[in-house]
Amino acid sequence: MEIKFFQDKPNIIANLAAKVSQSPLSKNVYEIYEESKKEAKFAYNICKKYKHMVFGDFLNYAVVFDGISRFSCLYLWRNVNSLNNVYGVGIETSFRVVKPEKFVFDDELFLKCKKVYDRAIEKGIKEQDARYVLPEATLTRLILSFPPRYFSKLLYAFKENLGEFQEIKRGLEKILKENFDYDIYEDLPTSWEFFGVWKKEKEDLEIDYKKIDGKIDIYSLSLNAYVSGSLAMYAQLVRQRQFLCIIEPISNIVENSEFVLPNSFDKELEELYMGLAEEMSKKQKELLNKGDLNFVYYLLLGQKADARLYGKGISVIETSKRRSCGVSQWEIRNKVGLSLLKKLKEIGLEKESSPACYINKKCIEPSVFKTKKSVCKIFNNYLGALDKLTIEDIFLYLSEPIKTFKV
Repeated sequence: MEIKFFQDKPNIIANLAAKVSQSPLSKNVYEIYEESKKEAKFAYNICKKYKHMVFGDFLNYAVVFDGISRFSCLYLWRNVNSLNNVYGVGIETSFRVVKPEKFVFDDELFLKCKKVYDRAIEKGIKEQDARYVLPEATLTRLILSFPPRYFSKLLYAFKENLGEFQEIKRGLEKILKENFDYDIYEDLPTSWEFFGVWKKEKEDLEIDYKKIDGKIDIYSLSLNAYVSGSLAMYAQLVRQRQFLCIIEPISNIVENSEFVLPNSFDKELEELYMGLAEEMSKKQKELLNKGDLNFVYYLLLGQKADARLYGKGISVIETSKRRSCGVSQWEIRNKVGLSLLKKLKEIGLEKESSPACYINKKCIEPSVFKTKKSVCKIFNNYLGALDKLTIEDIFLYLSEPIKTFKV
């Protein structure tokens, strides 16, 4: 992994972020940066056309983690949210448009996972489903932009003596020293523990609120939830920067040895996936028993974990809108998006909290997510003519069962 610091006009840094999300890892990040300087409104046009406003959050500098593992990416992102007192913005290379190619280190098991992934893609499985068979050792690229205080706070997240963690810590310390002369350290209020035991709870989602003059005060909304889903799902969920996602200890995930099975997998892929899960689970437990922290890299993206989820106010509304959309990752849509929408509909807030296709009768997603067969069942069923779409149609077409298995 290489940690690189870029400083330029905010629009150029935003362009860099947009291009990082779409560029293969084999492409040099400095080349991507040079391209970003030539297209002044690249990110701005994405914001304007598709309402992906995240690019407007980037400052005049950012850090690129070039060749970071999916695990460290998830671990880092889990800490970035307002309820954890860490404010920042970032984007990861999207496996929807970029092929995963390399791993933290060489291992035949990782290569075996990649072969199953390639077989899934060959059979026409969507990338967001195929990645369930990939290990957390898979390399990606991440760009982050924070005020210096929050780079400093994140240093406390990387307390475990995992080689990659120490590399991240040294890289952040160097950036702070060379560019900000800032060394006032603060701890984080919550963290994701490597070791520990959680008592399993029943999945549940509750929303509390107050009324003012007989109307629900949406700013008072408070979400309390206990959810269960794949690490692939949490990779999406932890990017909700106004939500706090407290995932169970990693050792507990290993001991439970449970996996989420995408509905799109046929019998061949199910058998290949289950075989991988058994081998990877065995390796995880072997390394965990030895005290070798590398056990985290053998987790599969499809491995299941429990988490407590907290959200406040408008963030609850926005999460429902974004995550109940037909192009949202199917598992987070069913576990969080549609579950939230049902609760909000019960209290009369469906117009505020439904996806754009229902509220505006228009899909605002990029054409690649609308024209690719079966990406959005709403769009495919209505062929873009959304004027007759009802809230009941949202639940009818977008609800899917979540299948799991243990090894």
